[in-house]
Amino acid sequence: MKVRAGIFLLLWLLLLPAGFARAQAVDMFPGTLAVYQGRPVLIRCDLVKNAYVLMDVAGKSDAYLKLIGELGAGLQKPVEARVFASYRSVDGLNVLVVDRIENITPNSSCHLFPPAEPLNIKAAGQ
Repeated sequence: MKVRAGIFLLLWLLLLPAGFARAQAVDMFPGTLAVYQGRPVLIRCDLVKNAYVLMDVAGKSDAYLKLIGELGAGLQKPVEARVFASYRSVDGLNVLVVDRIENITPNSSCHLFPPAEPLNIKAAGQ
């Protein structure tokens, strides 16, 4: 009986790091939500106003397009939010794989000046 328990414990300890390796680190990205070139984006609250395309783990953006559309968010009508996500670069595009979105605040912006066109988002097809 003790041998089985020892083997089980040893296997569990060996497999434990594999489970941690699969998990993505999640960071908080505060910014302004918008749709740009048909993509849902977060324009980050930083001096450069970095922009990130929002996707789920399957690489889909439909749910975030719907959310941003329902909020009426845009470059002229800011909606501030905190996106909890992991960063990924996909074909040179800054992507946030979203875990959750919190503190959605319509008619609010963390930017001193309204964000203009996100320059670091490539045009579709580029």
